[in-house]
Amino acid sequence: MATETTTSTTTEDEDKKKKEEEEEEKKKKEEEEEEEKKKKKKKEEEEEEEEKKKKDYDLKFEEYKRNREYEEYIRERDEREAKKVSTFGGLIVFVVLIMWLWVIAGLLGFLTSLVCFGFNGSISDKFLGLIIVLLIGPFYWLYFIYNSNYCFR
Repeated sequence: MATETTTSTTTEDEDKKKKEEEEEEKKKKEEEEEEEKKKKKKKEEEEEEEEKKKKDYDLKFEEYKRNREYEEYIRERDEREAKKVSTFGGLIVFVVLIMWLWVIAGLLGFLTSLVCFGFNGSISDKFLGLIIVLLIGPFYWLYFIYNSNYCFR
């Protein structure tokens, strides 16, 4: 009987050991599964973080592009305005130059018509020369050149 009890206790001990080993294996498997879940969760979080960074980068890039396009638009607009100003400025200089030439030619014509009163010629031609210079200024010189009876010695 003693052998039976020892064999039964050994089988019970073996059963207990097997159960303990199975429980340990289950615990290990559960721990491994938990570790895998943690790894998966960590990987998913990293992927989400990376995706978020990518979106942030894309948003920043789009904002940069918009700012860059706006800067280019402003630069082009300023260049167009500068061209307009320079063209307009050139036009103003041209007009002022023409006006000065007109005034100087008119004043010289007026002085010449007054001087012509001292020269030979008909009095009507002299008065007509004075009226022309007073009314149409520099065009007096056409009258001066083409009227041979006016202002000669």
